[in-house]
Amino acid sequence: GEEAILAGVAGLQAVDGRWIDGAPVVVAVSDAGTLVRWRAGAWELMAVPRSGRDPLVAVAIDARGRVVVAGATGGVHRLDGERWQTLAYPAAMKAVALSGLADGSFIVLGAGGELARGQPGSEQLEQVVVPDLPRAPGAAWLGPGGALWIGGHDELVRVEVARGRVDRRLRHGL
Repeated sequence: GEEAILAGVAGLQAVDGRWIDGAPVVVAVSDAGTLVRWRAGAWELMAVPRSGRDPLVAVAIDARGRVVVAGATGGVHRLDGERWQTLAYPAAMKAVALSGLADGSFIVLGAGGELARGQPGSEQLEQVVVPDLPRAPGAAWLGPGGALWIGGHDELVRVEVARGRVDRRLRHGL
């Protein structure tokens, strides 16, 4: 196997990856809030323009290959080419997870079960109201067939984002 070490980056709290133009691209946020990207066989540090000490908590690569990273409360930062764009959260939201969707948009999941969606080309996030999301949500990911899944304290749900509803619920006792 191949090994590449990036000095000064320890512990990863969020990771996402995709095949872009036949090659793997991986992005990660370290425990210290550093954003790194694996591309063309090497790691690179990425500087994210953010105000104050808003920690980076989640990261995704959208269907178009753009890096999207969520600050806890300061909004989402999307890299479009070489330019960062910041999109503020629609309400007092504390982000816990982020997922790219198959249509090129992305979803930010808040600690209170809020959802905000970023569309390609849009300069603002739109709030998505989905009743009955899991309590204490902690993870969101794109599943088979392009479905958005959200994991909570005691259940997993599949969300139809376009319709604003949960269409499948799996309870667990983990």
